[in-house]
Amino acid sequence: MDGAIHLLAVREYIKTTLKNRLRSIFVPGFLQEKIMTPSINAVGFTLEQKQSDMIDTKLKRIAYADDLIVDLLVRIKHEKAYSFDTTVNFRWGTQAHVSAEDFDFAAALNKMMDVLDNKIKKEKDKVQEK
Repeated sequence: MDGAIHLLAVREYIKTTLKNRLRSIFVPGFLQEKIMTPSINAVGFTLEQKQSDMIDTKLKRIAYADDLIVDLLVRIKHEKAYSFDTTVNFRWGTQAHVSAEDFDFAAALNKMMDVLDNKIKKEKDKVQEK
């Protein structure tokens, strides 16, 4: 069963990435949507509705960067602790990876969001300087 969940996660990742890449190649920039595509995958456990809602609420914190981010890939593992591995693909081709770990789901999510928010701000500043 674990293999089937992993296969679905990989399939969703490929589908999302291909859709965004093709959109950026074939659709002129001024016609493209200005909304990031988040993809959340839980590995080794099933996200409860409460946890999913918490993630949606926390992602609103980076809503200011919707037009800067193509897709946001969040992979959550749970063994002894919750581990968040997040990859951000920016519109100008840069990719960033952030991670956080804690025994409490909310604490791990908050740590990841703090690091992610700082990373987005730094990337935004770098692009604005050019």
